[in-house]
Amino acid sequence: MTEAPAAAGLPIDPVCGMSVDPAVKPWRAEHDGRVFHFCNPKCEAKFRADPLRYLQPQGAGGSAGASAGESSGPPPPPGTTWICPMDPEVRQPVPGACPLCGMALEPEEPSATEGPSPELREMTRRLVAAATLTLPVFVLEMGGHLLGPEALLPGNTSRWVQGLLATPVVLGAGSVFLQRGWQSLGRRSPNMFTLVALGTMVAWLASAVALLRPGWFAGATGMHAAHALPPVWFEAAAVIVTLALAGQVLELRARERTSGAIRALLALAPLEATRVRPDGTDEVIPLADVRTGDLLRVK
Repeated sequence: MTEAPAAAGLPIDPVCGMSVDPAVKPWRAEHDGRVFHFCNPKCEAKFRADPLRYLQPQGAGGSAGASAGESSGPPPPPGTTWICPMDPEVRQPVPGACPLCGMALEPEEPSATEGPSPELREMTRRLVAAATLTLPVFVLEMGGHLLGPEALLPGNTSRWVQGLLATPVVLGAGSVFLQRGWQSLGRRSPNMFTLVALGTMVAWLASAVALLRPGWFAGATGMHAAHALPPVWFEAAAVIVTLALAGQVLELRARERTSGAIRALLALAPLEATRVRPDGTDEVIPLADVRTGDLLRVK
């Protein structure tokens, strides 16, 4: 019986992805000869009810990241160790997000039959949706600065349209940043996702208050004097989310090209070997049947 691999020096709860100190959190369960630790009894109960749900790959982000849709290609074999491409010291038995930087974990051993990255597909889908909704928000806000406050739409109407379009960008397409940012705070390991989550939520919340309760800003120095209505920052929040998603897509595409090159090299490996029998004749056998001490003929 072996302990589950640790991340950043501590075991990882396979249900929620949190780091667990076994000396403080006593909840544990054994499965397939391995011991898993949990941060609370609810996670332990969920794991005991259906261990395979948390041990099998569930797309990018896994139990600790954003849902990345269905995976393609065969799943990694049992016992696969998942590592972070940025923090290789992070190792855990289940897919998910890195507890240090928030990036999606990858199998330590690449597979020649691995399909396209499900996280890349998911981030691309989020980027397309975010960009589609952010563009009119950007046009309304910048048009007001360039052409006049009511050149495109009346002031309050423009604010409401911006709010309705920016909200699904921040809370929908950008939910991956909010989730990973919150998890980074819980793990006391701030990273890029922490900054994106804090920046966008502060801008969105302040804008929502200015839209729904404009009177609360009446006492702000110089604000009401310069504007009939307090300003909103929906455009800034939506643009930040869209740019962050674009960065994720570019990064994942670069990683996908690297993974594709590795898979191409693995595909060059032979599937059969020519073994020389004791009488000197040759026999062709599957590569998996080659044993230590066999005499092979390289052609």
